[in-house]
Amino acid sequence: MHRYADAARAVGWDPTPFPLLTVTELEVDPAVGLERQPDWICVTSRNAVPALMRSSKLTGVPCATVGRTSAALLREHGYDVLIEGAPSAAVLVERLLPHLEPRQLILWPRGRLATELASRLRAYGISVTAPVVYETIVRPLDQPIPDSDAVFFASPSAVEAYLEQVDPAQDERRIAIGIGPTTWGALEQRAGRFPRNVVLERPDADSLADELSRLLPP
Repeated sequence: MHRYADAARAVGWDPTPFPLLTVTELEVDPAVGLERQPDWICVTSRNAVPALMRSSKLTGVPCATVGRTSAALLREHGYDVLIEGAPSAAVLVERLLPHLEPRQLILWPRGRLATELASRLRAYGISVTAPVVYETIVRPLDQPIPDSDAVFFASPSAVEAYLEQVDPAQDERRIAIGIGPTTWGALEQRAGRFPRNVVLERPDADSLADELSRLLPP
C-alpha cells in the first residue's frame, strides 16, 4: 500500500497507513489438480500473484488481470498478459468474453472470500477452477483509528473490518473512497455511514491521487 500513500502525499495530503487485515499466502500450487491446461488465467488481486510465481507449468497460458500492478508482476515472471487494467471483476469478464468459447476453462487463483468472477463466468457456460491461494484475517484494533478527512479502502474485506470495529460517530465527516466497484458496493450497503462514498476510476495509485486532487482538496 506504500504506493497509494506516496500518491496521496504527492498531491499534498498526509496519509496514515492503518492496516486492518493480514494477508496470509497459502502454500498452494494452482496447477496441481487441474484436469487439463486452462485456456486463460484471471487475476483479480495482486495477492494471488505469488502462487502463480511458484508454478512453472502455467507460464504459457494467457492472462487477464484487474489493474496493472498484477500484470507487471506476472510479466516479470514470464507470463503473457493479454488483458489488463480492468477496474473490477465485472469489467474483466466483459473484456474477456469476446475471447472465450463455451466449455473453455478459466483458472482463477483467489482469496477465500472472493466469488464474483467465477459466478459471472459460469453464467456464460465457462468452466472455472478457483483454488484458494490466500486468505485475509482481521487484525483487532490495538489503537484508535487516526483522525482523518477521508478513508481509503482497498478491498471489501477492509470495509467490513472497519465497519465492525469503528464507532460510526467517528465517520460523520469522513468521505469513504473505494478502490473499485466491488469495494464501493460494500460501502453502499451501509449507505449513510459516511457522508459520501466515491470510487476510483481505476484501481491504481494515480487514480487515487486524481480523486484526492479533484474531490478532496486539502
